Amino acid sequence: MAKTIPLKYVELIKGGEGAKYADLIRSVAGALPPGKGAEIEEIRKRTRILDALDKASDEAESFDLEDADAAHLLQCLKQMQWAIVSPGIVTFHDDIEEAVK
Repeated sequence: MAKTIPLKYVELIKGGEGAKYADLIRSVAGALPPGKGAEIEEIRKRTRILDALDKASDEAESFDLEDADAAHLLQCLKQMQWAIVSPGIVTFHDDIEEAVK
């Protein structure tokens, strides 16, 4: 079974800069916990997320991830350390978490 992951746009800076969920997902999947490298199995898991995302069109409102890949995306998201504090990051996190449940 697959989980449908939303692809929205979120404002990161009030009245200014924002980001597409697709770009945030790429950042999450590409970022490793501080001070850690990645073993090949971890690289494969994250690559499956990126491959599924890349299959979605630029205009897509969502994309599908297999359950295990969706769960891994959520795990990566929970480990992510952001360089900004923004309600938009909370909205993004909550939307992904809700989609994976």
